[in-house]
Amino acid sequence: MAALAISGCSSSGEHTDSSAPTSKTSAPPSNSSTPQTPPPSRSGTAGTAPTWTPPASDPYRAWQAKPKGPIAPDAQDIHAKSVPLLNNTEATYGSESGSKCWPARASALTSACTTATGKAEQTAQRALSWIKHEPATYFTTLRTNANHILAAAGHYRTDRCADSPAAAPVRTRCQASAYAIAQAYPYLRGGFNAALEGR
Repeated sequence: MAALAISGCSSSGEHTDSSAPTSKTSAPPSNSSTPQTPPPSRSGTAGTAPTWTPPASDPYRAWQAKPKGPIAPDAQDIHAKSVPLLNNTEATYGSESGSKCWPARASALTSACTTATGKAEQTAQRALSWIKHEPATYFTTLRTNANHILAAAGHYRTDRCADSPAAAPVRTRCQASAYAIAQAYPYLRGGFNAALEGR
């Protein structure tokens, strides 16, 4: 019997499990690989919604466009372990526009996002720990997406994004990092789902 793909804020075409828990902190499921459009924004000062435009496309959500490869023998078992991890963590910390790190929210460049950053980083590290013994030909999307989350978390700290930097280039980098962190659970969910198809 084929495994059910992980539920949650998935990109268009991903399978979902209707039995998955819902959360008031999470954004509703996305029906497109294009991120949700944020509400009208104001000036980029601390405590107000910053000016931000979502990317036109997101390659880390477009895993179904990747070519298929070999499927790991334990892909289904690892996928099953990931379901409660992602659903429970996402229900607590939110994702996409439900995350404190969503760049259109005033909290994106504050300590509120720092907490979410740490949890996203921890979750990505745990996902990688489950597949560290696997050959490089397996779980390619999951590795790519998890490492992208880790890089974003590192940049968020290095750029001191929680201090709401005033310099425009730094704010732009911080918003890009915050966006990746807000997408962490959809990114990881996509990675585990992709592994079921050898992507």
